Amino acid sequence: MKDFEPSEWALAQFGDQAKAVITSVVVGLHRAQQAAWRVQAAATAEGIRNKRAYGSMWDSRYNLVVQQFDLAHLPGYRPFHPRGAPYKLALVNDRVLIPFRHSTSLAKSIHRAKIRADVPLRVSRGLGVEASPTLFDLPEPEAEPSLQDAAIAAHQANLTVVYVGFVANADADRVLEAWWGEAIALEDNGRIMWSPEKLPVDAVEPGDYEQDEAPGALPGTAADGADGADGGRPPVLRLVRGAGPAGA
Repeated sequence: MKDFEPSEWALAQFGDQAKAVITSVVVGLHRAQQAAWRVQAAATAEGIRNKRAYGSMWDSRYNLVVQQFDLAHLPGYRPFHPRGAPYKLALVNDRVLIPFRHSTSLAKSIHRAKIRADVPLRVSRGLGVEASPTLFDLPEPEAEPSLQDAAIAAHQANLTVVYVGFVANADADRVLEAWWGEAIALEDNGRIMWSPEKLPVDAVEPGDYEQDEAPGALPGTAADGADGADGGRPPVLRLVRGAGPAGA
């Protein structure tokens, strides 16, 4: 595993836990991609010529990121289950992390990223991510908020949505690139207005981790009350090189 330093933005969001949060996100994304790649490889070996097996693993990107946070035992973390979703999201330090696949290749700019799934869109709206204004928007007259409006506003004020966009495809066994950041606005078609920063996906190299039968905490964190030095075993993820980004 290569060393890296959290950015000023990451430190502002997560404080002393920033490095552990980044590690949880990166390892979780790599594990999810590896799982989907393996399922597709098995289907291909059986003569299947489409990519539906890979696509069927779409919710692993959420569940395995959450699993990494479960292993890390970070203060202020809890799983967040959006209503109607078959998965959970990670909520840490009042930040809700929403992973989404931005593209299957590196050719598409992250500044054109869109969230296409309905539940993440509804979660974003529910947590106060505003729609971008149009030429036809006019200022609305101020009105006294109801008690319900005030309660919702108070709840939303304590939560921040952090999007995690990544590039991956069925022919590569690891995430090719990833970014995260807050949205300035979210358009009706799902396009995010943001200025994200890169995540250090290369900080986790193939062979650095191998999923053990009884994984412990992430490097530098404790598991099940252990002190992180003698107690618990680090989760190991072995990423095997695939065919590369071709065949998106």
